[in-house]
Amino acid sequence: MGFRQFRTKHTAPPNPPGAGSIAISIPVAYQTSQQNGSGQGTIHLVGTYSGTPVHIEADWNGSGFALISNEVISAGNWSGDLINMTRGQGTLTVRFSNDTSVTAIKAHVGIGDVYVCAGDSIARGALANLQTTTTFGSIVATCYVDGGAGWQQCDDPTVFGGGGSFWPLLGSLLVRTTGTYPVAFINVGVGSTGIYYPSTGTGCWVKGQACYTAMMTAIANASLVNPPKGCIVHLGANDAADPTTVTTQAGYLTLLTNFINNFRSDYPNATVFFAQLGNLTTGSPPDRRLAIDNVRAATTQAWAVSGGAPGPVLYDLTNDGVHYTTNVEGQAVADRWSVAVANQLYSGTGGRGPRPTSTTIDATKTIVTINWDRALGNVVGTSDLTTAFRVEDAGTAKTISSAINATSTATVLQCPAVAGACTVDLGSQNDANNVTIPTSADITLPDARTIRLPAETMNNVVPTAAGGSGSASLLVHPGMTGRMAA
Repeated sequence: MGFRQFRTKHTAPPNPPGAGSIAISIPVAYQTSQQNGSGQGTIHLVGTYSGTPVHIEADWNGSGFALISNEVISAGNWSGDLINMTRGQGTLTVRFSNDTSVTAIKAHVGIGDVYVCAGDSIARGALANLQTTTTFGSIVATCYVDGGAGWQQCDDPTVFGGGGSFWPLLGSLLVRTTGTYPVAFINVGVGSTGIYYPSTGTGCWVKGQACYTAMMTAIANASLVNPPKGCIVHLGANDAADPTTVTTQAGYLTLLTNFINNFRSDYPNATVFFAQLGNLTTGSPPDRRLAIDNVRAATTQAWAVSGGAPGPVLYDLTNDGVHYTTNVEGQAVADRWSVAVANQLYSGTGGRGPRPTSTTIDATKTIVTINWDRALGNVVGTSDLTTAFRVEDAGTAKTISSAINATSTATVLQCPAVAGACTVDLGSQNDANNVTIPTSADITLPDARTIRLPAETMNNVVPTAAGGSGSASLLVHPGMTGRMAA
């Protein structure tokens, strides 16, 4: 009686236990991939091996082991992708399909939202103390340090050779905002740079110039699968401080608009946030007040450009004349950024401070009333308001004798009678540095603290006669043609 033979086919012979090895080169620990619009993402995998793997399997964040897509296994190298992964952060494990004891692990691999942090030394970070991020549940913010440690937990320094910054503080707040997935920062801030600085040539952040080019290189080095979620920008200090000229409002708006359009062309659908310039005492522009006010007004206009978005208003915060250096200052900047970003991208509310809906002057030309778009959080009278606001009579400042938030939605200024053309400002130059100004009501942050946002700046608003139609905040300075509503 004969015997029937059975044969089992193998693409490759099984490895004896322990005969092979596998390693992960990409991703590294803390690397974060940008999610797509559906809350999913791809993790690109690259590594090495010894032995004879039939296939490579991977498990990420409890997704369960599955064969990787686009698999390539050859000559000791392997690569592939985990696709359609739901955003989150967790451990990545890879193994041989034919010997599951051959494994490699990378911790804190994530899919979430990646932001580029661009601009001058404020973006780079000038806090006196190094800051650390905090974990929310099992999720922690991450950073890519180009030229340095690469991907890491988002603790300072967040830029190669840098010091303290508010990015770890912002990362902690945004992770609490998302709740289940990480945020990441690629900090490319460069000190003493601007987008318009005639005394040193073309602005560094103009596309094709050194800062913009270095930013693109850093983003490429971070190995993002999708374009970043957004760009968070601090600019204006060096532009307003230029000793040779006063940056015009129209010219600066054009440069910011070009930055938005170029960034979104290079990284589609990204949102570009601009912080408004804060207190500035450095440099020697020919007209400091006009230079600072023009930069602030143009920045506010850029918020309305397609793809642009409001960042924090900083004109009331104390600094060293340009930088935020203390823990308190750094936390304040981070808090305001978190509200601005959440309002734009995470269904937050109250991301902007109070804005004027109308400004009127009475028949005696001595009382100016500013009506706000919401109830104020500090309905009190204060002498600080007399310095924060500025009333001009044909270009000459009037002495404001009293100022009070007379009702929950209005501020009233009293001054000697205005004979000529009247204009009203809030936060011109450094007038409102560290003084009490109208604010929003309490806004609750993700960590349960509360803050109040300052009213947004007013620039040369022309009040109407009381009982008229009123005027919105007009972002135009003397000598410019035309007007633009905020």
